[in-house]
Amino acid sequence: MKKLMILSSMILLLFLTLSVLTTASAKDQSIAGEWKATWNTAIGTMNCHYTFKADGNILTGKIIAEMNENRTETEIADGKIEGDKITFTWLYNNDVQMVSTGIVAGDEIKISRQVGSYGNEEAVATRIK
Repeated sequence: MKKLMILSSMILLLFLTLSVLTTASAKDQSIAGEWKATWNTAIGTMNCHYTFKADGNILTGKIIAEMNENRTETEIADGKIEGDKITFTWLYNNDVQMVSTGIVAGDEIKISRQVGSYGNEEAVATRIK
């Protein structure tokens, strides 16, 4: 009887461990990939192509931003994943810091960003399939 209880406990522990690993992997996959968003700014339209990578609760990747014939490619900094919420920063044109937050819902991310000292903007990014 004691061996059966120990075996049952071990099986339960293994099941719970696998469940946690599977859930973490599913969350990583929900953000990882390529996304696009169009931002309507005070000085024109900016198109952004995001390549997100997830490792647990760490978000990395790069952003290509195009606006008025200017193209900037930069790495994501300070990226974090907390459930369905993401946060990250990046530099536009090597001098304007973009502090971004987003809520992931399937193939959309509602993103808000603080554009240096200029103000706040919002857009919806969609997954590129």
